[in-house]
Amino acid sequence: MIKIICPKCHFTRDVPGENIPSNVRNIKCPLCNEIFPVPLDVRDKAGFFIRMLAIIIDILIINALFLLISFSLDYLLTKTLPLYGITDEELITNIVGGVIYFSYLVFFPTYFIFFTYKYGKTPGKKIMGIEIISTCGDKITLAQTIKREFLGKILSGMLLGAGFFMVIFSKNKQGLHDKIAKTLVVYKN
Repeated sequence: MIKIICPKCHFTRDVPGENIPSNVRNIKCPLCNEIFPVPLDVRDKAGFFIRMLAIIIDILIINALFLLISFSLDYLLTKTLPLYGITDEELITNIVGGVIYFSYLVFFPTYFIFFTYKYGKTPGKKIMGIEIISTCGDKITLAQTIKREFLGKILSGMLLGAGFFMVIFSKNKQGLHDKIAKTLVVYKN
């Protein structure tokens, strides 16, 4: 049983969890007509494997996009550097390689931060039908996004991936990055 309490009039009703569809986000109070969010313990949380498929899709998208970017940077720099007196081919190769590598290091987290903050999901998560919300049910904030996508994922990776595998064993299917940022990954409507 799940206790539903209207935040406006405090009307209370115990409802069996199976009677609340998993895709319902809001409840309308039968007494005062207030609309309020469904308690988060009712929402279906996305598990490890669907999240892993979403990240694989995102990595394929990132690599495809970055392949175009790196070809453009390579062409642009190899044509431009000689105009500035840099003609040594080995030096040009090192500069181009360094710029492309640095660009990838910036592009990779920027992709995740942008899509997560702007839309609550990356393209991979959208394809898989899942989204990221805060543990209080709201849209994820910029601070939460940066904690989750940058700090949390770096820490999860530094622990040999253990932070990501926490999703399998966690009650709310949260990885270390989710716990740090106070987020959940749920199935969207």
